[in-house]
Amino acid sequence: MLKRSAYLKNKKYKNHLLFGVSGFLLQMFTILLKEIFL
Repeated sequence: MLKRSAYLKNKKYKNHLLFGVSGFLLQMFTILLKEIFL
């Protein structure tokens, strides 16, 4: 049971990390596009 809990927590953490990274990349991409087109 404890092992399963740790696994789920790890999975949640990885998903959170992935979401944060993709969000950051999207933000950088948007800024880049603005710089190019303005």
